[in-house]
Amino acid sequence: MRASVLPVAVGATLVALAAVGVSALLGGGSSRSMHWALQDLGTLGGKESIPSDINSRGQVVGASYTGRSALSYDAFVWEKGRMIDLGTFGGAYSSAVAINDHGAIVGLRILGPAVAPSGVGWFNRSVPVVWRNGRITVLPEALVPVTITNRGHVIGSTRSGHALRWSGTTSDLGGLGGPSARLTAANERGQMVGSSQTAGRASHAVLWQDGKMTDLGTLGGLNSGTSAMGIRNVHINGRGQVVGYAATALQTLHPFLWDPTDGMRDLTSLIPSGSGWELLSAFGLAINDAGEILGDGNLRLLRLAYLLSPPTGRVLSQETAGQARESVVRLRQDVQGGTGASPDGTLLYLIDALSAAEMRLAKGETTTAANLLQAFIQQVDAFLQGRAGEPPFTRTEGQQWIDDARAIETAIK
Repeated sequence: MRASVLPVAVGATLVALAAVGVSALLGGGSSRSMHWALQDLGTLGGKESIPSDINSRGQVVGASYTGRSALSYDAFVWEKGRMIDLGTFGGAYSSAVAINDHGAIVGLRILGPAVAPSGVGWFNRSVPVVWRNGRITVLPEALVPVTITNRGHVIGSTRSGHALRWSGTTSDLGGLGGPSARLTAANERGQMVGSSQTAGRASHAVLWQDGKMTDLGTLGGLNSGTSAMGIRNVHINGRGQVVGYAATALQTLHPFLWDPTDGMRDLTSLIPSGSGWELLSAFGLAINDAGEILGDGNLRLLRLAYLLSPPTGRVLSQETAGQARESVVRLRQDVQGGTGASPDGTLLYLIDALSAAEMRLAKGETTTAANLLQAFIQQVDAFLQGRAGEPPFTRTEGQQWIDDARAIETAIK
């Protein structure tokens, strides 16, 4: 791995600051910020960067032009305000597709141009890989990856429309309900998202769970979906929130946020009017368990990556914030000492959610902390309900963890 020495803002200036409501500035236990915040992630020296995923620790991956040549681009991971070049994964170029909460990355080793099988045109031949702490594992070439779960399972499909899962060996999960349906992402609760044709031959985004498909609808137009221009364009977090693109009544495509409570919402409606941003729907939309959304858009004639964060939430007193953090730490220690805790990391993805919640509380971000606690609750419950495999803990342990997490969530909301 080669660390970039370039500053985050190469090729672009800082494009947004957090917008805070007046009542939040004045203080008070029930104050809430009014707008989401945007942050420029920069490049690796070239003119463009394209994000593809974000995990609950705020690490972002994608690909960026490097400036070495006109077409040179490398996979990157962005963390702690810095974009790091991951190299080419042994190919001519590289791209990072997804990252899990442990920092494992699934990406593509791009070998360079090759003649298409039909003999017409050319394409970039690529091989999927998993990157873990600088070590690369090469996956079967037939797999087109879309995400990597916290268990290290890689979810993807073949070009002919069959869903695949890699977990050391490759399993064909079959079709997704028809020749036009495709899987694009999955969460730890066994929920998957993709797109499927309707009876009227429109294409709609869908949520798959327990063998059933839910039509996520549109923003008033004909179509919605989970990928555009051949790029993965949707993600689902641990709370079942989905991002993707949908047509408005004017048949223009806008990025959306969908959840079981509020349904489908236009992302443009969540940012301050007059911000200057045009949020796009073609590349890199992703959402983490904290509710932060990654995407790209146009600002002042530049195409830039953005990070869209929920309103900060309730401003806690120092005493309440301290008590909440102590409660999260105790809960995390309980999980670490649980029946299923072991050196192989069986419960690490639950522990990481609590660590991330503690970090967000330390930063005063009560909304994202509550979101992470809710993701923890839903994941534990999915195990207890048999939707996420065999529980790596006892039923008594799991129910106690849920009760404790709910009490913390109630105290900070």
